[in-house]
Amino acid sequence: IAGATSASYTTPATVLADNGSTYRCVVSNAYGSPATSTAATLTVTSAPPPTPGWWNAAWRYRVPVTISAAGYARIDRPAEAVVNFTQMLTSLGTSGALNTNSLRVIEVNASGIVLDSAVVFQFDMDPAYNASTNALGMVVLLMSGTTEAGATRHYHVYFETGGSFVAPSFTNGVTVTDNVQDEGQASYLVTTQLATYYYHKQGAGFSSLVDLNGNDWINYHVGGGSAGDYRGIPNLGSFAHPGYTNSTSSLTAAGPVKATVSSQTTDGLWALQWELYPRFARLTVTKVAGAFWLLYEGTPGGTYVPGSDFWVRSSGQRLTDNTLFVGDIASPEWVYFGDNASRRFLYLAHHEDDNLEDQYWNMENNMTVFGFGRQYATDGRLLTQVPARLTIGFGEDTLEAVSTIDGSFRDLGISIGSPESSGGAPPPPPSAIVSDNFNGTSLNTGLWTVVDPRSDATFSQNGSQLVIGVPSGLEHDAWTGGITVPRVMQAAPNTDFEIEARFDAAMTAGYQIQGILVQQDATTYLRFDIVRDPTATRYFSASFVNDAPTVRADVTIAQSAPFYLRVRRVGNQWTGSYSANGTTWTQGVTFAQSLTVTSVGPFAGNAGSPAPAFTGLVNYFFNTASPALPAKVVANGMQTDEADETPRAFSLSANYPNPFNPSTVIRYTLPHASPVTLEVYALTGERVRVLVQESQEAGAYAVTFDAQGLASGMYFYRIRTGDFVATKKMMLMK
Repeated sequence: IAGATSASYTTPATVLADNGSTYRCVVSNAYGSPATSTAATLTVTSAPPPTPGWWNAAWRYRVPVTISAAGYARIDRPAEAVVNFTQMLTSLGTSGALNTNSLRVIEVNASGIVLDSAVVFQFDMDPAYNASTNALGMVVLLMSGTTEAGATRHYHVYFETGGSFVAPSFTNGVTVTDNVQDEGQASYLVTTQLATYYYHKQGAGFSSLVDLNGNDWINYHVGGGSAGDYRGIPNLGSFAHPGYTNSTSSLTAAGPVKATVSSQTTDGLWALQWELYPRFARLTVTKVAGAFWLLYEGTPGGTYVPGSDFWVRSSGQRLTDNTLFVGDIASPEWVYFGDNASRRFLYLAHHEDDNLEDQYWNMENNMTVFGFGRQYATDGRLLTQVPARLTIGFGEDTLEAVSTIDGSFRDLGISIGSPESSGGAPPPPPSAIVSDNFNGTSLNTGLWTVVDPRSDATFSQNGSQLVIGVPSGLEHDAWTGGITVPRVMQAAPNTDFEIEARFDAAMTAGYQIQGILVQQDATTYLRFDIVRDPTATRYFSASFVNDAPTVRADVTIAQSAPFYLRVRRVGNQWTGSYSANGTTWTQGVTFAQSLTVTSVGPFAGNAGSPAPAFTGLVNYFFNTASPALPAKVVANGMQTDEADETPRAFSLSANYPNPFNPSTVIRYTLPHASPVTLEVYALTGERVRVLVQESQEAGAYAVTFDAQGLASGMYFYRIRTGDFVATKKMMLMK
């Protein structure tokens, strides 16, 4: 269409039969007849089949892992493979220290063709782990989607000993918050896809198990007997009962697929471990000093309703809540509980089959009591063997109860193959942090790795800035729950350095965040940032070791955008500084922290409930020892890309962002040295700012216009350079 500026049309999903189809655009308005474009012809061809082979030449080693569903359908089922990477390297005739940041899990088909290059996983190190001599741990991966009962899935675990890698980041299927107070006791709050758990750390038991509708199927409360403090899971007897105070608990592993909590009595005679996955949780009793049982004492559906609640044995027999049962649950040993108000159910599956007595009864019309290995007449405990395993979880439809329970507690068939080598050269470590002024319209993905933990952020470049869009709602933070801030990271050498970044976005709501991360791995790192709280802007810094934070600085600063941040490392000494102009710096923090640096980069984020939306604008990220080329020289809000090719013509570009609040960037080019005047006018014609009034050399320039003190509305900016005059409009929205 003649005179059109830019237009595009995206076709619906196409198939081969669409080849040769034609498309036309028809544009109409109130001022004339419709205009029809010329025809565009669509060409659709078959993609060449993928070629099996080595996934990525940057990795020299991999080990195959094959997983069989073992006769039971699985949905989003975690699978675990114990791997000793030191032994793998030895069998390949080599050695070295495992770089855990290099670990990747790739799903392939039986022919080796890549199906998924970003399988969600975590690596839980063995307590005796040593990167060089005993790189032993458990690879926990997520078999995403549905795995049919007869299916076998194939994975490659890639690993390296050299180079510098950025650890992958995934959306957490399991999130743990420590030291949440519940019924007077410090607890772990564990949030998963289907349930929320409260685990008493001294009691070593679950006090609450909350479904997606907010119904608590345990409902432990202090006092009340069967209406309160008798309730819990697993209630082994003298151990593992909410409200008790005879145990200690620790979070021994945490990741996107699994969290592991270990508990033992203070005398060391009893011990257990809980593994919490996105769709179920698994108990392993590891040490006992006498007989025990495995109990569920609680409120099916959230409230105990006599005559409405029911339970079902693995035989398929459905019993009402007032039906006493005493006897052995035949293999497989599982039961589930529900009420007539919903098709949701809670199941318990005892892995070790036995011929011991099990028991169900309604206690005082206040709670369900069910126990594996519970003797009725004497109220005795019958289980004695360890390890003893129990899987619990919610199912969302009683019509699928059998497949849900079998898919969760039945063991998978897992085999680990022989390690393989590509024979390539080891990847070289980075020699220095690389500067980037984010010119252009696409991110340099050869340098930067995009990390989007919640898979909801946006990343782009607008010609002069990196733009990170953070949505409202969920928090995107770096705190005790892990790093959920969207960011770009580059591999970095473990040497002394100084980095500097400029952040152009105005911060208008609490809590908006933008800053710099320095990482060793996903749980050990440093943050240096600017935080907007509800009343003030603050400089903040913290160090994290295994996700445990130490706040290093939290001070109010009288400053608005742009914000400049510097981080300097000398050995184990770290110094963070901030500036309003990139010239005069204020030291914000200095501290000592041992850190094996593997990656650095800028981030944007938010916090609070609900967390506010925020768009971070990163003007540049520099290694001060070698700034980016072309270098951005920044002074008085103006920058020029000095080393760029000389522009061929005068130009004035649209400002960005537009609309804006309170600052925006105006860019223009000069093909030769010229006197330049750049002014801003209100809609009334009043001149409100003179941004530039001087002679400038040929080049591309950008000026930040800060509209603090001006009212919302339409404004115009005009440039005059000799014979060239241009005017554009922009919208300030406060």
